[in-house]
Amino acid sequence: MAVSKTRRCLMLFLVLFIPSCSNQRFDYSVYVEQHNLQSFWLDGQGYRHWLVFKPGHVSDVLRVYLSGDGSPWLHGRYVNDDPTPAKPVALRLMGLDPSPALYLGRPCYHGLELACDPSLWTDRRYSKEVVDSMTSSLKRFLDQKYGGTIKRLELIGYSGGGALAVLLAERLEAVSTVITLAGNLDHQAWTESFSYLPLTDSLNPMNDAELNGVSALHIVGSEDKNIKPEFVEAFVKKHGGELLVLEKVDHSCCWLKNWPDLLKKIDRLH
Repeated sequence: MAVSKTRRCLMLFLVLFIPSCSNQRFDYSVYVEQHNLQSFWLDGQGYRHWLVFKPGHVSDVLRVYLSGDGSPWLHGRYVNDDPTPAKPVALRLMGLDPSPALYLGRPCYHGLELACDPSLWTDRRYSKEVVDSMTSSLKRFLDQKYGGTIKRLELIGYSGGGALAVLLAERLEAVSTVITLAGNLDHQAWTESFSYLPLTDSLNPMNDAELNGVSALHIVGSEDKNIKPEFVEAFVKKHGGELLVLEKVDHSCCWLKNWPDLLKKIDRLH
């Protein structure tokens, strides 16, 4: 009798809980179709990457958007089987950008494959392996789409994508500008601050980034309790670049609202 009651409770939980979760999932394919974007898969170095291209005015400059970490963990305890961001800030920021732009997905995000391992979105999320594969995929896109005509790349990374942006910069000769938005630029300070598990097999931008000759703008919200402004300030003190603290902005609010004005500031960096 106890087993039967447990099963009924479990079924009720599944009926009530799972639909509500599925309704909250962001539909990437619908977004791509509604905004007339071009999506495709492209091989990197050992992994496939989901890319979304947004044509714009004719230009020899391409902006590359990098997403946050999404949800590597569930309830802070269990490894998620799909870390893809449920709220794709970077992709939606790209949708507001009139310039030619590319969304570059990470290994094992937007669809798992046999080569995937949960460590790629947990402790190895910023590893050399991840960065090298993203670099390879981006280079392949540039060769196939532009045939080497792109003169400048601007890397724009949100949250964990900010970490990847500064790590990618030294591996791509055409990178002229790096912009981080609430960027996780010192994951050791971040994990220690919240008593999270350390990202032991990841490169740490604070120690491993090389931005020599690259213009950099690091933007963070004054109310961000996740990526604290002092983390970003410490990175700027060590590596240079410009620090911009946005008042009344936290980790999720209100990047989309501020993005048109921030794009004007980015345009003036050249």
